[in-house]
Amino acid sequence: MRETFEDLPHADRTPRLRVITGFLSLLAALTLAIALGAQIIDLVRREQFSALEFVSYFSTQFAFISFVGLLLTGLAGFSGRRDTKKVASVRSFLALNALAVLITHTTLLSPTPVNATVATLAWPDLVLHLIIPGYLVVDWVFNPLRARIPRWVPFVSSLYPPVWIIGAITVGQVTGWYVNPRLDLANAASPALVAIYIGVITVTLGMMALAVLIVNRIHYRLVPANLFES
Repeated sequence: MRETFEDLPHADRTPRLRVITGFLSLLAALTLAIALGAQIIDLVRREQFSALEFVSYFSTQFAFISFVGLLLTGLAGFSGRRDTKKVASVRSFLALNALAVLITHTTLLSPTPVNATVATLAWPDLVLHLIIPGYLVVDWVFNPLRARIPRWVPFVSSLYPPVWIIGAITVGQVTGWYVNPRLDLANAASPALVAIYIGVITVTLGMMALAVLIVNRIHYRLVPANLFES
């Protein structure tokens, strides 16, 4: 009697798109490492390097997190037909907070005016605030080869920026050094306005978390194989 199920040739082969995005993720991780290294070398050369201050900036923290995330997700892209739920969750975290970097880069929490690490080097700032965050968002939107993530994942991921803000304000109140002078509520021209900005950012993060989830659900429906591999 003939078997009712038969493996198709190359059924388990990793899709070309997945291999390409895996390679691009590794390339992005390498680019991040070079940019961060250039900033550190420049600061040391100018005798202005402070490890605590360097890692206090949101974009710098996120760059280190992105480096690890891009390495892991990039390597995962060379095996399997699509991202597992865990890998997809990591990508959603990266995409959501990349959006936060892109949005805040030119607003209240922009590190450009006060971040000494980019005073003499412009290209690392471009990499950390535009190129890599842009890639992370584009990858999430246009790469459908991933499992369905739990609904709570994007919303938990959106807690990182508010936690960073609270931490930055707390450190500033204890040490007297603020990663951004605008976070110094005691000396702010309008503390109420700062609170409003923070509130707007929080609401925006919630909306972005919803958008990240919707994109994942659209991919889940558009690619039939996702229904069976999630």
